[in-house]
Amino acid sequence: MPPRPTRDLSIGQAARRCGLSVPTLRYYESIGLLPPARRRESGQRLYDAATLQRLDFIQRCREIGFPLDDIRTLADWAEQPERLCGTLQQRTEAQLALVRERLRALRRMELGLMDVLARCEGACGPRCDALASPTE
Repeated sequence: MPPRPTRDLSIGQAARRCGLSVPTLRYYESIGLLPPARRRESGQRLYDAATLQRLDFIQRCREIGFPLDDIRTLADWAEQPERLCGTLQQRTEAQLALVRERLRALRRMELGLMDVLARCEGACGPRCDALASPTE
């Protein structure tokens, strides 16, 4: 993780530092995931170290698949550490269950695709029926 800035960063600098796009930062602010940015007299947004830390937290949550509503709750609760652990564990268990179900679904898709390819390996007749339901 890059070192924390000693001064506020512009939206472009903050976006680069966090590996995000400027529109993403604006979007996160518009949906309340980030607090409204402090602004210069010119209107330019400024991001302090606390906001960058929150962005890092949001990015970590996105990397492991949490939906934005869960991230909002977790990010708010992260500022109250005594409340975070139980909520984080509960939400993580639910997210893990979803990921495992998706993996099962992907494995079923993989097997189906492998079956179609196996049917295609023979000589194709005038009509391809590789996608027809397998016969028992």
